[in-house]
Amino acid sequence: MHNAQALQGDKILNISKTKNMIVRIPKVAEHDGSPINLMTIKISDICPKCGAKRGTKIFDGFSYDGSRRLNVTQWENECGHVDTYADVREEYYKMQS
Repeated sequence: MHNAQALQGDKILNISKTKNMIVRIPKVAEHDGSPINLMTIKISDICPKCGAKRGTKIFDGFSYDGSRRLNVTQWENECGHVDTYADVREEYYKMQS
């Protein structure tokens, strides 16, 4: 997939006119609250589920792994779809290949 495209289900969206968001998310689900398990990545500002605006509200928050917390970026999407960190990691790695 080209860097100017994003997946929306089985469709490929052209995102060449969109902006990117820089977010901090956990590298793994069980991060143990360690900053070494934090990744800062660039993702599209388009919701991969429906194509609406992503990240209309961006704020600092916490990811809890069951025992510890990690400072991360959280955001809300215009459409109400929720981005899980697992889905965002998958999206990021697909965009890198």
